[in-house]
Amino acid sequence: MSVLADGLPSMVAGHPFTSTTFSSLIPKADKTTSMNPNLPFENYARAVTNNSQQSGSISRKEIVMIEGIPHIKWTEEEVDIMNRMENLQYAVIGKFMYEWSDLEELRLIIPLQCDIKGDCQIGLFRSKHILIRVTQHADFINLISKGAFYIKCKDGYSYLMRTLIYDARFRINEETTKAMAWISFPNLLPTYFVKECFFSLDSAVGKPLQLDLATINKTRPTCARVKVLIDLKGKLPKSVLMDIVNEVGSREQKLYLSGQKVNKDKNAFYIHQNIAADVRQLVEESIGISRGRFSLKYLGCPITHSRKRKEHYVDLINKVKSKLQLWKGNMLSYGGKEVLITSVLQSVPIHVISAIVPPKCVIKELHRIFANFFWSNKVTGRSKHWAAWVEVCFPKQEGGLGFKSLFEISQAMHAKLWWRFRTQNSLWSHYMWNKYCQL
Repeated sequence: MSVLADGLPSMVAGHPFTSTTFSSLIPKADKTTSMNPNLPFENYARAVTNNSQQSGSISRKEIVMIEGIPHIKWTEEEVDIMNRMENLQYAVIGKFMYEWSDLEELRLIIPLQCDIKGDCQIGLFRSKHILIRVTQHADFINLISKGAFYIKCKDGYSYLMRTLIYDARFRINEETTKAMAWISFPNLLPTYFVKECFFSLDSAVGKPLQLDLATINKTRPTCARVKVLIDLKGKLPKSVLMDIVNEVGSREQKLYLSGQKVNKDKNAFYIHQNIAADVRQLVEESIGISRGRFSLKYLGCPITHSRKRKEHYVDLINKVKSKLQLWKGNMLSYGGKEVLITSVLQSVPIHVISAIVPPKCVIKELHRIFANFFWSNKVTGRSKHWAAWVEVCFPKQEGGLGFKSLFEISQAMHAKLWWRFRTQNSLWSHYMWNKYCQL
């Protein structure tokens, strides 16, 4: 590994670094930068000229005929030079998922709504794909880290734009394998909290991009974190060996890497039952995750592709019944039962009811369980109900006991969701609007 005049490494595991690379990875104090939404061409012409002068030249390639087909081969170094010459070091693909607006309007509003501090150039890449070239490293990190933006245009609609990393192997019809991830060194000693050491270690995983503030400010000396650009198809190491060499010999230290990884045993993919068996098997072998069956539970809520049935909510009903097994109904007064129903039993289904609308038979079954517990002196068996559950749910001023009807709770919860959908500017409200409310 060669070293520059200022002591910084010029090459780490195949990734070229310059003396300005390390400073660009460290967050700087906020500066007042002028952002030109009109995207001046002269800045980019000057930038491309400077990059081409600093990047070197590329020799012309001869065409080689292989089986009657002309071939041209480029090396990785030559592709990197071409990217620098075309100002594509910090290039991002903006992919619009459904519809999109006029390109001229996007050139004006994307720098503002995506919080791009420096200059940027936006051009048409393919249908519903745009190429965004930014000049500042922080803007590139911001675009890729968020992953998705809702671009609000003058027609009143918000269009979903995903941001993808551009490279020379980018394909429109394929998902990119490049992604950003935080890599942690939980057992790295404070001696090695030097940027050259960080980037040397992280080059074993991918290309280092950014340090977190706690690592820079040294407020967390027990763990270092670096944001790295990785290839999801590549084999990622779990540890890195570091040797300390002296006159006597060397001492080896093993550093373990930690990061967010998908637990394939706890995940499943779902596909339509009419899909061919060989396609289902190919998907399962490709991603290494087993196929799931409907219905499923996600965050405690049953999800199914067919009509909602009572058997989909058996777990919820059994959870309410399990509470009753611990209580002695014949040992409690009506006042004690009222407190338990109001504070415990009726709070169990609140989460499910606030997210989805269960069938009426499920709510009626829960009301029947509440009524049996209130009027009965036995754990099992039937007893005389002296008033209907609807009348018991009346306010005490109207002759009831003040219980809450789950039907009314469901209506109130979904009215609250509707209010949030209409008034709050959130990712969920944007998604629901673009998915279901556009003509």
